[in-house]
Amino acid sequence: MDRRKENYKRIFNIGPDARLDAEAKSDLYRSILRQYRRRRSRRMFGYATGIAATFTLFFLLYTNYIAKIPVEPFDIVQTARYNQDAVHVGGELLLVSSVGTSDNTMINALKVDSSNHILKLDEHMTNTDRKEKYATVYVPYGKRQAFVLPDKSTAWLNAGSYLTFRKDMSQGLREVYLNGEGYFDITHTGQPFVVRTAETDINVLGTTFNVNSYEEDSNTIIELLTGGVSLQSTKGLFEGIQMKPGERVSFDSKNKKISINRNANGDDVLWTKRQLVLRQLSIDDLARKLERIYNVKIHLDSELRTLPVAYSGRLNIDVDIVSSLRSLYELNDYEITQIEKEVRIRRK
Repeated sequence: MDRRKENYKRIFNIGPDARLDAEAKSDLYRSILRQYRRRRSRRMFGYATGIAATFTLFFLLYTNYIAKIPVEPFDIVQTARYNQDAVHVGGELLLVSSVGTSDNTMINALKVDSSNHILKLDEHMTNTDRKEKYATVYVPYGKRQAFVLPDKSTAWLNAGSYLTFRKDMSQGLREVYLNGEGYFDITHTGQPFVVRTAETDINVLGTTFNVNSYEEDSNTIIELLTGGVSLQSTKGLFEGIQMKPGERVSFDSKNKKISINRNANGDDVLWTKRQLVLRQLSIDDLARKLERIYNVKIHLDSELRTLPVAYSGRLNIDVDIVSSLRSLYELNDYEITQIEKEVRIRRK
């Protein structure tokens, strides 16, 4: 304690025999406190300056790093998802294109000329200043539509289907993304053509085939009519398959099962001729298909859902839905009525 006092006297030029009264002690305390505060302020200022400099340097380096990262455009799968979400389901054929934000989404209704039921998509893409690589066509429930793609290939789309395609198919990979059912007649240009779905990639050069791959269903079905295709799983669930004409591949993504029919006879394409082929369909699966085709809501009797009935054969869909359903032998004991877009099947 005496040593500390001697140090204080030496620092503040106080003689060794001098004694401090109360006022002098108070002055000494205030002087020490002022020096402490000045030193702490200088330290805090130094810390703050260092931190600010560090953040400034980090911000400059990060900004420079981000600026050098190339901005990748949406790929076809991302664009398909975005464009599908932008569609407000209705009764019109639509052409959708976007650059990744809702403010830049264009949705145009497509009109079908009664004298030519095939729409040439090149004629409906006049805005060449936009930067997007892909566009999406949507076919509503209750309709079917044929399109000529930019590479002159033809795609027939069934009800409730979306097809996203490259706007420029003149060089490089020709690719489309399908959510729904489509029949394709691919023009041979020497450039590879890929039909992508949620579960499969189908690689072709020039061929005709049918793809049924609604994302709300668990089955993906490909039937090859002419040419050849290579089929791969997008999720690695099965090994690649080289399909030949007359083969039909069915993949159940829910149960992870795949089957190959090597004696297919083109029945899957009959929807383009207003015929629906049934293969061991449950009443719920049949109702879902007919809801898309006729753009209606089907209400089933609860008892009907419990019957162990699997529907097979052909169903004429070139007539109204009530007439089509009444042609099913299994529904003879049920009353089928329609009021506008509501169809009810009840026990008589």
